[in-house]
Amino acid sequence: MKSSLKISTAAIGLVASVLLSAAASSAADKISAVDYIVEDTMTMAGQNEFFEQMDPENIEEIEIGNHFEILEVDDATLKPPVNPKKPEQSSSTTPSSSQSSSSNLSQSSQQSSSSSLNQSSQQSSAPSSSAQSSQQTTSTAPPTVNPDASDVPASSVDSNGGETLTFKANGKTYTLPVKEALKKVVSNELDGNFSYEAIKAQVVATHTYIKYYTDSGSIASIGMKSSYKVGGKIDKAVEEVYDTIMTYNGKAIYCPYFAVSCGKTQASKEVWGGAKAYLVSAESKYDYLADYYNLASHSYTSSKIKSNYLATKVISEETVRNKIQSKLGVTPSGDPSTWFKFLSEAEGGYTSGGYINKIVVAGKTTTGKNIRSIFGLRSACFEVSYSNGSFTFTTKGYGHGVGLSQWGAHFYADKEGWDYRQILSHYYKGIAFAKIA
Repeated sequence: MKSSLKISTAAIGLVASVLLSAAASSAADKISAVDYIVEDTMTMAGQNEFFEQMDPENIEEIEIGNHFEILEVDDATLKPPVNPKKPEQSSSTTPSSSQSSSSNLSQSSQQSSSSSLNQSSQQSSAPSSSAQSSQQTTSTAPPTVNPDASDVPASSVDSNGGETLTFKANGKTYTLPVKEALKKVVSNELDGNFSYEAIKAQVVATHTYIKYYTDSGSIASIGMKSSYKVGGKIDKAVEEVYDTIMTYNGKAIYCPYFAVSCGKTQASKEVWGGAKAYLVSAESKYDYLADYYNLASHSYTSSKIKSNYLATKVISEETVRNKIQSKLGVTPSGDPSTWFKFLSEAEGGYTSGGYINKIVVAGKTTTGKNIRSIFGLRSACFEVSYSNGSFTFTTKGYGHGVGLSQWGAHFYADKEGWDYRQILSHYYKGIAFAKIA
């Protein structure tokens, strides 16, 4: 079915990473991993259990500008970017059509220079008519939802009576009534125009995240807005599900969340080394639509609106060289196009979610997460190309990729009709739900 959409002119720039100081004194020289959902206001998907060093200085970003007009959109034409197979061997030091993963671009964008990569990478994800579109219009069976854990002792679920929540935000420690706390924190995470069930999922995830730390004798570090819209969707969602948390074996779970995946989420053990049975890779098949969905009008477009999913960043050769030397302790030499060598899946080059696991940089093997930190990339799902004295990093997704994809939750609610429990049961495997007394 086609529908007319009126879309105004928009010039969209990529949002720079914002850094927060770590709460742990033993890691005073590091900062918390901060991931933002890109929708006018930047919001934090709270992470203070693990730390990364982000160093985005001297980085030049390409701004993406688009002009939109009144157009006809057929939902059946929306499709995900074409992703070539992952490399079977690492005979070449630069990505090619035989050395791409689900985190890399199409062959055409790989062969282009940095001056044309931005354009071709946008085209690789632009909706078009294709048989592949059927993948996105076929419904996925909703996940099975475990019943309420009504037999779980209240003491193991709720350590503070559900009356207040204590957390750190903006360099201060707050103890607020549970509803007020959730409204202020969730307002910092999501635009109120997100699907209502996705907002409820975020409320439950936020409450559970804070509870996990409280029950562990620690304090969660998260973002918070000083105010929220009374009577808005977030306010109403909190009122509806403020007393619900996720549990595993009767305990509040560790439930990280982030903006948007590259098509799948990652297992926690692949990112931070801590394996948790409920934090394994999960499909998030609609996330690419974050580039084509207008939250304000609740409509899809056939042209990119924002770089919520696919983005590019250009960094000079000199800056890349200096970063490699200072952060990896090796000195690059020879042709710059050979400095980044992608490994095959068999060589451990990719995670289960398609993010870069290991990569060889100037002869030294390091992690995709480390490269993301060093160069201030939006995710560890990236490819690299070199031309005319500059490197172009192209990323898919935004965030660490573990747990709940906020845009993924929105689309499962919008396109599949899932409720918040189905959404959360999809991203956190084998969990149950419990009510706070």
